Amino acid sequence: MPSREEFPGSRPASAMSGSSASVPNMSGSRATSVAGTSMGTKGLGSTPIAPGWTMRPFLSHRHLLDGTGGRREDRDEESQSQPIGSFPLQVQESLIIEDLLSVLVAIDGKFLRLKERPSASGVSLHVTPDHSLDPSLADLVERVVPLAQYYLTVVRFTELRQQYEFGLVNHALCSAMDEMLREYLILIAQLESEAVQAQLTLQRVWFYIQPAMQTLRVLSNLCLAIETNSPLGAAASRTAGSGSRALRGGALLNVLIEHSAAAGGEQHSAKLFEFLVERAATPYLGMLEKWLYQGVVDDPYSEFMVEEKPNRPYFDDSYWEKRFLTREAHIPAFLDREVASKVLTTGKYLTVL
Repeated sequence: MPSREEFPGSRPASAMSGSSASVPNMSGSRATSVAGTSMGTKGLGSTPIAPGWTMRPFLSHRHLLDGTGGRREDRDEESQSQPIGSFPLQVQESLIIEDLLSVLVAIDGKFLRLKERPSASGVSLHVTPDHSLDPSLADLVERVVPLAQYYLTVVRFTELRQQYEFGLVNHALCSAMDEMLREYLILIAQLESEAVQAQLTLQRVWFYIQPAMQTLRVLSNLCLAIETNSPLGAAASRTAGSGSRALRGGALLNVLIEHSAAAGGEQHSAKLFEFLVERAATPYLGMLEKWLYQGVVDDPYSEFMVEEKPNRPYFDDSYWEKRFLTREAHIPAFLDREVASKVLTTGKYLTVL
């Protein structure tokens, strides 16, 4: 990523460079919509439902798939623009850089066409350059455009899982990812500033995005892994109203911890997962603290390891065994079974004091 000296007046993006500093803000704008779908009529218990006016297809990039609102491709075809190959090489590079910076935030370009196609992981983003583009420039573009797919995957994941019904752990995880997305958008803005000053080449773009490419690739793979680990599979976890069936709470923390352990040999990924686990575990640890110190189950989204059966009467023969139960799937990996049993018993004692 460019340094502060290379971009006067801008702050450095230490998260993308993998420095030991805390991960700074990196999130772009996002709607409370779900990739162009609408919320169901029911939430999880008393869970609020997002209103219909929050469904904005352009902020979720759904228009790339269904053509909502008309695409730039249609307007360009009407204007019969001149093929990019008819320009000198230097002009071609300037034009393709302008398009490429738009594509990196999932916005259709004039000479780079965006189109989504079904794939094994849901939908994949395909970028089709103008056929007359110089081969050397086309090769660099081909190496850069996977970053747009990573960005789109993470944006759609956070837009979906910020819905109320997905629970506090998902909300905290999305908040952490948003910080890194915001830093990514700062990088794109810095590159655009360089392009306006005619100081940016495709080689420099490729050099500057390397830390961002690594970070967003890890985040994208994590998003796909979380969706795949959902009880009903990836397809179900991408639909609105599926929060009650999606990976959540302690089960989600276990997936994060598993990926963190697997990334132990790679410093950048290890620090990234350490940050994500720390942020995602904050609401869960708050529930755990309340249970251990007050004997209260504060779990509005059913994602804590202790489940309370409020319909059970107090102080009858079945109270001790059936009033509070353990959710095995939501016991985090940092608590073994013996400790989890003691946690359950401790909270039970407090409820009768």
